[in-house]
Amino acid sequence: MMEINALNAAIIGCGVISDIYIQSLQEKFKIIEPVACYDRDEARMNTQAEKYGLKPMSYEAILDDPSIDMIINLTNPAAHYEVTKQALLHDKHVFSEKMIAVDLKQGQELCDLAEAHHVRLGVAPDTFLGAGIQTARYIVDKA
Repeated sequence: MMEINALNAAIIGCGVISDIYIQSLQEKFKIIEPVACYDRDEARMNTQAEKYGLKPMSYEAILDDPSIDMIINLTNPAAHYEVTKQALLHDKHVFSEKMIAVDLKQGQELCDLAEAHHVRLGVAPDTFLGAGIQTARYIVDKA
């Protein structure tokens, strides 16, 4: 059996949604290990770090840390492009909540950067394609 090494990940954006991400990663997934976090709100960052045993770090320190393989971008959509771009330029894999960017051209640039830097870029489509909205659509379509 092939052994798979977990990726060390940093959570960027420690708002309400970060709880479920961190809990799920720590309790249900062994392939991604959350090890650090950053938020512009230092108190919120420190609270999440203490609560989940993460290292609070500046975003610059996270980008420069070679032991961190991946960024989980939980910032607001307007910040996704810049946060993700910097991560890709530092050869980090990125998973982003919501959308890749608010502008199609920026989204394409991020895809191109991920390819050029040989890293993975993923986005959660739950906002529009998740079970709740799909169920509502099913009900409306059947009415």
